[in-house]
Amino acid sequence: NTISDIIGKMEGEDTFLFYFAGHGMLHQEDEYLILPDTIQSNVEGTALSLKKLNDILKKAKGNTFRILDACHSGKDVRGIRESGFIREVIKSSWATLASCSENEYSYSDDKLEQGIFTYYVAEEIKKWELGKGIAFETLKVLVCKDLQQWEKNKNNGCVQTPTLNGSIAGNIDFATRNEKEYEYALYDKKTNIQQEEDILEVDTEVSNVEKQNVVLWEPNAGIIIPKSADVVEILR
Repeated sequence: NTISDIIGKMEGEDTFLFYFAGHGMLHQEDEYLILPDTIQSNVEGTALSLKKLNDILKKAKGNTFRILDACHSGKDVRGIRESGFIREVIKSSWATLASCSENEYSYSDDKLEQGIFTYYVAEEIKKWELGKGIAFETLKVLVCKDLQQWEKNKNNGCVQTPTLNGSIAGNIDFATRNEKEYEYALYDKKTNIQQEEDILEVDTEVSNVEKQNVVLWEPNAGIIIPKSADVVEILR
């Protein structure tokens, strides 16, 4: 519903970017993005259908771009072409940059604590010249080279091939490199652990046994809370 509302308000010069990093699965000839509250017995009702997402995005008046860091995400970009998606939005640009091809898996790295595709996308954008537009085609080439080097370094047989498909009219950028401050505060597990250790060191009343028993609460994933969040948003 949220995406539909945004798409309905778009004008011809607007650009919409959908970015998903997480788990993807094939279910009854459709691809789904798994959400935190997805129920295995009710995938259709609790996961995000890429087919349904396609149906929403093709109604946009402006440009729509997607970056999918999920297993099997490459199948979706070819499925769009078969459904006639290109013919319906030929006046505007659309593109999907998927982290892997149809029959490949999207890998994560324990040391990086995130998906390798998302990691390299972020690293390449950090290198971008300030004020310059970021094009899907260029980003895809750079990330492919990074992943090829990662495969060689790992030497464990993992193969992950980023896939780009779409219809981009002219030189269309999906974003511009800038130095704006983050809108959201990011949870950094390592930094918070160090801060907790510093507090324990200056607390002379805490015994050694108590120090060993202190366990930080760790969520299943990073916490992202807007700086201006109210009580309702924090509880949600």
